[in-house]
Amino acid sequence: MQLTVKLVGPLSRYLPSGSEGGVTQVEAEAGLTVSGLVKKLGLPEDIKCMISINDDLVPIGERQSRTLSDSDSVKIIP
Repeated sequence: MQLTVKLVGPLSRYLPSGSEGGVTQVEAEAGLTVSGLVKKLGLPEDIKCMISINDDLVPIGERQSRTLSDSDSVKIIP
């Protein structure tokens, strides 16, 4: 599945080279959770941030169970 990921501010250093405007496309396996995406991006697992999927905030307690879907837009804000 294909995801659009935006990392804001200092988190943009975790984006692959060639990413523009803090945004990248991520190819991911079905069933990937929000926590799994954080790990896939190389972000610290205990990072303090806000994460939204399609502009809906994901509570911290749901990050390990909330699965992503094809074409989701994920924003991670410190």
